[in-house]
Amino acid sequence: MTLKERFDLMVAYILARLQENSTWRALVVVASAATWNQLDNGSKGEVAMQAGLLVSGLLGAVLPDKLKK
Repeated sequence: MTLKERFDLMVAYILARLQENSTWRALVVVASAATWNQLDNGSKGEVAMQAGLLVSGLLGAVLPDKLKK
């Protein structure tokens, strides 16, 4: 398998994952957790985490389980 074929497979895999709503929810939670660690001075970190969980929940409620291609 050539390097270009491996790259094309990797890009196809990433694009397929980005079409799943669970990927977006997970990315929001990861970003919230990273922000929370950076804002580790009391209530700001908690607000960042709560906002991330809110967005994650909204994405789960609004996006269909299977996105149309």
